[in-house]
Amino acid sequence: MDIRSNGDRSAFTIDNALYLGNRNGTVSISNNAFVNDSVQWQIKDAQKKAFTIELRDSGMLELYGTATNGQADWQKLATFDGANKKIVFPVALNLSSSLSVSGDIWYQGHKFVLATGMFKNSYNVEATSDQRLKKDITPLTHAAEKVRRLSAVTYHWNDDALRHFTRDIETTVSAGPQATLEEHQKAWQAEREKRYQALASTNVGVLAQEVEAVLPEAVSTDENGYKSVKYHYLTALLIAAFKEQEHAAQAQARIVEQHEQEIARLRAATRIVYQPDPERAGQLPHAVQAQ
Repeated sequence: MDIRSNGDRSAFTIDNALYLGNRNGTVSISNNAFVNDSVQWQIKDAQKKAFTIELRDSGMLELYGTATNGQADWQKLATFDGANKKIVFPVALNLSSSLSVSGDIWYQGHKFVLATGMFKNSYNVEATSDQRLKKDITPLTHAAEKVRRLSAVTYHWNDDALRHFTRDIETTVSAGPQATLEEHQKAWQAEREKRYQALASTNVGVLAQEVEAVLPEAVSTDENGYKSVKYHYLTALLIAAFKEQEHAAQAQARIVEQHEQEIARLRAATRIVYQPDPERAGQLPHAVQAQ
């Protein structure tokens, strides 16, 4: 270990590793310690790994950040949950988004859940749909009847929905690592009011229970029993319903055309039967005399 003076940019150098004497030991940096703009904390090795943190015994790692040089506006940036194998990005109170990605996101999961019921997008949303990757392809049937059983509605979220969509606030929003309970509660309330405002607008959609009755594949149920609709499934249903209606309209058009042709034939025959005879003016038509 090489410890240097303040005249050097490096406070100290560790060539191999730093160990604590026992498993109960801690390494602490006071909450008044900051890194200024002219100094960087760098950890690297030959394998290009910055460092590795191992979480044991259901351990969790929380990362906080602040936009100022004070400690009053600490915000939780992320929670690494080793036991449940997940990373939670909480809502940032002073930012427009909690997670900002400049490049592409490659999502390999099977379900994408919107806990707040809102999805804002400025770009294309694509899903793999190559025919070469599919089997057991079966056309949807009775689609028009299924669509007729669905209601297209406008609605507002009720109180149960607001509680459901804000249930994560107290576990994902923090006023900082040194904040008091009162400070945390203020942060929770501020986030709750912000979400309430976002959820207060008029929405347009369908009712999951109605969709489930006609297309159960398009509906999923969460651990609390609340249902969600896979709206992109409805696109296929609407396509099938349109084609059924188109076929029905074409069949009706053919029937109408046949009726029009029959009416025209009957009119022509009627004109022949009732054609007036100049030599028998005032007499009944031939068809009547034959009777």
